[in-house]
Amino acid sequence: MGNDYLAEIRSLQLSPEQSAKIGALIEAYRDLEIERKMDGLLGCQFKVSVPIGTTNIVGYVDRAYEDFFVETKCSSNPAFYTQKENLIYQLGTYFLGNESWESAVVEITRLPGLRTGEGKYADEDPGEYQRRIYSDILSRPSHYFVGWDRKSRTFGVRFWRSEFDLDEVFSTYVHVLREIEESVKHGSWWKNNLACHVPTPCPFLPIKRTGVVSEELYLRRNKPHVDGGMKGGE
Repeated sequence: MGNDYLAEIRSLQLSPEQSAKIGALIEAYRDLEIERKMDGLLGCQFKVSVPIGTTNIVGYVDRAYEDFFVETKCSSNPAFYTQKENLIYQLGTYFLGNESWESAVVEITRLPGLRTGEGKYADEDPGEYQRRIYSDILSRPSHYFVGWDRKSRTFGVRFWRSEFDLDEVFSTYVHVLREIEESVKHGSWWKNNLACHVPTPCPFLPIKRTGVVSEELYLRRNKPHVDGGMKGGE
């Protein structure tokens, strides 16, 4: 937690309201003295590769340890990440990539939903808004940090390797890769419109509906290319 998170927030070009929410969460995380295990830590953004035929499914684990790994999530709908069915392919891919991992801990943080700019908070500035969110988090940490354990100063939901049918995950990848090959071959594919609103509305949904890309709403960013095949997970 010693990183200059304000510099990171600025690089993301978040709104003052979004910055206040993230800032309050980071301050509360620090002041609640949430414990982060260091023993056996293999690294952060730990690369995992699953070979399937001539293709590699590549994923990056947020924190990897010798016998388990940790994924971090921040969401306005944290319940989504407590359901195993919603995590089968991300966690399953990581389990396939490393036989030593027996479990996964998903650290789920609720994105604050407190509003500002209305009612008695109409004149609230970003600093006051952040302090109000911070106070709310400290008053009920289990609401924001799912699975909060006051004694161990940890949070998260643990899933075990044995809960996942890894043969099914692997066979699904094989099937999907065949579909991709067929799509490339015939120049056609099917749209999964059911994903437009799950787990949250896609930020590019207005473009899909109107076909218009507004430079006032969207900024093109150059993203570095990562070699090694397809990226698994989310």
